[in-house]
Amino acid sequence: MNVNPSWIKRNLYLVITLSALLSSLLFASIMFIVFQNQTKVDQTSVGFIYLGNKETSEYADTLNLEVTVWKNSANYQVTFQEYAYQVDMSFFEFNLQETLNQIQRDRRNKAVFSISPENQDLLVLEIANLLTAGNQSVILKEKLIEDLLSDINELYSRKVYSMSHYVVSTYQESVIDQTTLINISILDADQIMQYGSELIILQNKRFSLLSELSSLPLTNTQMSIIASGLLGVSGKVNFNGFLFEQNLTLPTWANYGMNVRILRVNQFDLTFFNQSQQDLKFVIERTSDTSLTFKLIGYPTITTYSFDTEVKIAIPYQTIYLPLNTLDENTPGVIITETDTEMTYQLLHQAGVLGSVLFFNRTMTVLGEDPVVIRVFSEQYLPINEIYYQHVVPKVGD
Repeated sequence: MNVNPSWIKRNLYLVITLSALLSSLLFASIMFIVFQNQTKVDQTSVGFIYLGNKETSEYADTLNLEVTVWKNSANYQVTFQEYAYQVDMSFFEFNLQETLNQIQRDRRNKAVFSISPENQDLLVLEIANLLTAGNQSVILKEKLIEDLLSDINELYSRKVYSMSHYVVSTYQESVIDQTTLINISILDADQIMQYGSELIILQNKRFSLLSELSSLPLTNTQMSIIASGLLGVSGKVNFNGFLFEQNLTLPTWANYGMNVRILRVNQFDLTFFNQSQQDLKFVIERTSDTSLTFKLIGYPTITTYSFDTEVKIAIPYQTIYLPLNTLDENTPGVIITETDTEMTYQLLHQAGVLGSVLFFNRTMTVLGEDPVVIRVFSEQYLPINEIYYQHVVPKVGD
């Protein structure tokens, strides 16, 4: 059998090339393994404190030093509404020996901290005095301490805790303010209770009553009653930027500071911005056939609010006299005035009412600061003239 020399030559080159390639790969693998073993770094740490370059005998001094520095700079806050409590890290004790006992090489370990029952009570008392008006009973103490210790054991530098996660659920159902409107028709009260008895007012959002009720089969009057009740409980919370139209004459069910006119076609609305740092619930309850009570429900406010009415301008009314010749001394309620020349008989038909420009002011007192008074909204009412019926009878000479 004849073998082509050129074929042998080509295959020989291929074998040589493959052998060289395999040898290179084998050498590279061996070198990689050797290099990797020689350069592997010990990753032992406690939280952020790196111990991989330390001897075991050096752990204690390193941890004591670094933990002391960390405690002086760590920033742990518990926040509620617009307030923040800075956690006093001295309440928590670093357990060095327990930390050393549980260290495992080449991994991230936890520090071990504890807090005594006495310090737990002091911590909760400080938080309660700032964030819950001194009411410790609403705070979920165990849950708060557990979460604090969990993060402190990780040596996190900064953590923020929302107090809303550490209070009993019923705390959010506190009645912030309430008011009652009377003289509501039974039909209107029925419709309101069926369709519009609860609304949610979202924080950091502009609320629109028309938008909330647009899909409900409520009349303008029924929406006006709801809007008026809502306005009546909006003074003692941080609602601002009120826009609404008022009824020029008070309806029988309305009152000063609770007089809103909703008109769907004309887009007469009640809108305002909720800056209270919490979602609030507006609830309507029926207290009689013709009366409704309106409540604003949420967490009690830490900032204190009062709400007052100021008569900025009083507008005088006119007195009008209408002749009525049937008046005499026998008319019930008649007022008799006598002069030398005539007898005057008067009967009050309509009492006069001063017109007014009313300012509705909120006094807001932030903890540790002076009270601030702001005008929340205003109303204007025209005077109602006083009307008398009158009969003047000249005296007849002798």
